[in-house]
Amino acid sequence: MEPCILYENESSTLFVIDIPTSIERVQGFHYSTQSRLLSVEPLQRPYPSTEPSSSKKRSKFAEVPLQDLLLQKHLELAVCELKARSEIKWCLDRETRQQIETNIEEAKADGTKAGDFYSPLSNQAIGTVQNSGCTILFLENYHATSTRISWAGNYFRLPPRSTALLGPLSETIDTFVKQAPIFNLITIDPPWPNRSARRKADYQISYGLSEIKTLLLTIPLAAHCVDDGIVAVWVTNKPAFRSLLLSLFDHWGLSLAEEWVWLKITAQGEPMCKLTGLWRKPYEVLLIGCKNVASKKCLQVKRRVILGVPDLHSRKPNMNQILEKSFGLKPGEYNGLEIFARNLSAGWWGWGNDILKFQDEKYWVDLQRVSNLKADQKAREKT
Repeated sequence: MEPCILYENESSTLFVIDIPTSIERVQGFHYSTQSRLLSVEPLQRPYPSTEPSSSKKRSKFAEVPLQDLLLQKHLELAVCELKARSEIKWCLDRETRQQIETNIEEAKADGTKAGDFYSPLSNQAIGTVQNSGCTILFLENYHATSTRISWAGNYFRLPPRSTALLGPLSETIDTFVKQAPIFNLITIDPPWPNRSARRKADYQISYGLSEIKTLLLTIPLAAHCVDDGIVAVWVTNKPAFRSLLLSLFDHWGLSLAEEWVWLKITAQGEPMCKLTGLWRKPYEVLLIGCKNVASKKCLQVKRRVILGVPDLHSRKPNMNQILEKSFGLKPGEYNGLEIFARNLSAGWWGWGNDILKFQDEKYWVDLQRVSNLKADQKAREKT
């Protein structure tokens, strides 16, 4: 079992995943490098309820769809099943910026350079860079090892044999059509309209149903997905967006095969807020379609539940390993594409505005260097 998968039941329909480790594992570097992704402290207790307290306020909300009620019951049973297993670890230890900065301050006092704690990749060739004069980059790492690049004053890591097409879909579509291969597995995390994203303004989002539909229709998915290919798309809990996505599945020639639910939990295994919440729900859905298998369409869509403790805002669990296992794909033997990605994966294409976000070296730390510092400090204390 992959190190990022902390639990898997016999039917492979219930998982516990460690989010930072799931992203580390797709980077393609040898784990002995001890290069770790910086995270935030795991949530220890559920968020306080912000639900409307009076029946009058609750009555203003539309009646909860039966589909949502059934899903919430399914999640409740999944939590009960896992809580009965006392040996489960809900998340792994995390490296936080606060911890590292504390070590850096201690290092400064001892004359060690702060930059030594962040782990640049040495002796690596710089990948091919094509700059069109705006914020568009086409980067290819042909090597079997990670490559370090410098761009806009920062350093970024390109995983082995990865390709990054950075820029708005509308401005990079021609490059994609000319350069991209045919893919066996495609994952998409669309910028669905939501209030919090508008307030944060940390990613280009669409502001209405028609705009997000237009954006997604620009993706030449049918032409770049093999027959029997797998397409997995994240969708918010708003019924209108789910309906839109299912209509796009029809347009792309996909049949809905599976529904995966990421249930966000605390470090004690509790949902981060009420399952039945009206304003906030502790889960997100990943709908998975198969191309050109209408004749084999299952009478019942298979559901899997993945529990994971949330990390930084916008950082979802990387599902590559579970997708490979579920659909019989072997690493290195298929073509993968992630659209609207915020990090890259070894052997995959990444396409979107923000694909280098978590490849920035400011999000990474070399634990061996931190460990060496601590050992030096202890040695000095003994003398």
